Amino acid sequence: MTMTKRNEIAAVIFDMDGLMFDTESIAFKGWKWAGEKSGFPLPESLIYQIAGNNLKSTRALLEKAMGSDFDFHHVRQFRLQYAAEHIEKYGVPIKTGLYDLLDTLERLAIPKAVATSTERARAEGILAKANVLDRFRSIVCGDEIQNGKPAPDIFLAAAKKMNAIPEQCVVLEDSEAGIRAASAANMHPFLVPDLRMPADDALKMVSKTFSDLGEVAKFFDTYQ
Repeated sequence: MTMTKRNEIAAVIFDMDGLMFDTESIAFKGWKWAGEKSGFPLPESLIYQIAGNNLKSTRALLEKAMGSDFDFHHVRQFRLQYAAEHIEKYGVPIKTGLYDLLDTLERLAIPKAVATSTERARAEGILAKANVLDRFRSIVCGDEIQNGKPAPDIFLAAAKKMNAIPEQCVVLEDSEAGIRAASAANMHPFLVPDLRMPADDALKMVSKTFSDLGEVAKFFDTYQ
């Protein structure tokens, strides 16, 4: 899909984990630790597979892969404990260029939203700790939609909240599931890779690729 001119961009929709914050790496280590602690070692390939998925999809993927004895709730509680203790000790790890990008979009008067697979209570807590909660017009979370990424539901809900036409929305994503969801929503997926590059067929859906959010800020500053 061809990019629109800057003055035709209705909104920019941000993923959260792995895009704004370096929390996917924390989640990855947390799942590994939680699986080992619970007696259910999780293969790295499986942990990569659940990146970007909401709670419902994550549970379905893990239970299918690990069998009927897998105690999802128990393992997930350890994973959440790991993440909470890490953030409490070290703070929210901010991705390079986040604040510059937010400043740029605000200066250009381009509305912003968050569409994250994370449930609302945790998402708002992390956004608040990073001092960006009040910088977004709307927030849509994984526990508020029926179908998680790679379905387009969460991005369509974010666009609807901002009265934005999907075809005029840019989505900033790091995960394959998010890129597929943005493409299915007929939006413009911008990729800022994190732990793992999407598969080749998903890369073909990407409008533009950037090394960090600072590059995205420069793009919006110069794009006409």
